[in-house]
Amino acid sequence: MTGPRHNLNFLVLDLEMNKPSGKIIQLGWAITNITGAIVESQSVYFNPQETLDPFIITLTGIQQ
Repeated sequence: MTGPRHNLNFLVLDLEMNKPSGKIIQLGWAITNITGAIVESQSVYFNPQETLDPFIITLTGIQQ
């Protein structure tokens, strides 16, 4: 690809939340280039100060 678009990057965000409160328990992000290759990624966990719902544990694999 030529021209100014060949340097485009995209930011992809993913939130995992507990239920029923909706408190965020994980934030993940990735930067990809125009071809879809991952340039950089990171994941951060948050303590929601509450017990994780068993369904969320099964769905995400995130443990208390």
